[in-house]
Amino acid sequence: MSGKKIEVHHVTRVEGHGNIVVDIKNGEIKECRFEVVEAPRFFEAFVRGRPYSELSHITSRICGICAVGHATTSLRATEKAFGVELTEQGWLLRKLNFHGEIIDSHVLHTYYLVAPDFFGVHSVIPLVETHREVVERALRIKKLSGDLCAMIGGRHTPGKALRQESEDP
Repeated sequence: MSGKKIEVHHVTRVEGHGNIVVDIKNGEIKECRFEVVEAPRFFEAFVRGRPYSELSHITSRICGICAVGHATTSLRATEKAFGVELTEQGWLLRKLNFHGEIIDSHVLHTYYLVAPDFFGVHSVIPLVETHREVVERALRIKKLSGDLCAMIGGRHTPGKALRQESEDP
């Protein structure tokens, strides 16, 4: 029985870090898997002991791509802990917020990670000179999706510190 193993480490042009592993035996693919190789960041420890009102804000910083997903997961856990049921309108707003994040993710993948390969360049930066309309379209759609998420769920892009407001001027 002959076998071969193909391993591609540090797959590029993905939102995160990963490997591809393919096991082949007798010319037949027995297993093909994508391995996520992100290091643990221990957000569980960051939120331990914090007020529940801060959790979605903190967890939205787990990554810069899917802030809505991480924030919503912590909101759902908090709601479950308190026995809160979301209204239909609440579910629809959440779903719309997720759609904004999906658009954002697809724009990032298509325009920033894939398009450079199609145009034979190493990144999106050279496309500003050669295919300005493509880059401008990507920026417009990315802004629209970010605005949609911000309108429904508040600003979710990392960069704002979470702190207690002082009563002193």
